[in-house]
Amino acid sequence: MGVISLIVLLSPDSAVTNRYEDEEVRYEFRLVKIADFRAEEVMELNIPCLLPFVPLMKGGEQYLDEADRRITEGPFSLEVKSDLLTGMAILSGLVSQSWPMRLIERRRDIMIESAAYEIIRQEGYQEGIKAGIERGIEQGMEQGLERGIKHGRQQGLLFAIKTILELRFGAEGLKLYPEIKKIEDIDLLETIADTARIAEDIEQIRAVYSQS
Repeated sequence: MGVISLIVLLSPDSAVTNRYEDEEVRYEFRLVKIADFRAEEVMELNIPCLLPFVPLMKGGEQYLDEADRRITEGPFSLEVKSDLLTGMAILSGLVSQSWPMRLIERRRDIMIESAAYEIIRQEGYQEGIKAGIERGIEQGMEQGLERGIKHGRQQGLLFAIKTILELRFGAEGLKLYPEIKKIEDIDLLETIADTARIAEDIEQIRAVYSQS
């Protein structure tokens, strides 16, 4: 039995070919260009595992909502639905900055069950801390290193909290951010961030800083 090697190209790139070669080896494979697929034809096939790729196909925007509906209303387990929707949100980000947030706002209650969604949340939290500290160190050159790092931690935590609020609770969660943004206590911000990651509703988060 022969083996066929496949390489899936998610974004259009005219420089990509179906072979690799150097001075010693020459390797050919089948190049599958997702952008060459027509979304309409793929939707007619109704193959669930292809639905997350619809945003990358020709005419994908027109069928984004329908792909979303088929996944959400399909006869799949909650875990499968969450993985398919999260995958579609990630892939749609290669085409549009607004499509992922549109999917997250609509299907957050399902997507939150996906392991990939949790990884994205954790990554956003860590990147927020890192970015905030880096900005703080830069400002520290002018304001004093210790003060700059403290400011960086504060900004990083605020960024992380805002990200978690938006991912978990959408527009309703972001209503808390103007209140939280005024807080300068690093320990309290860390507590708010930890609470935001596991809270069942925004009132549990508000209670953390309302009592301080």
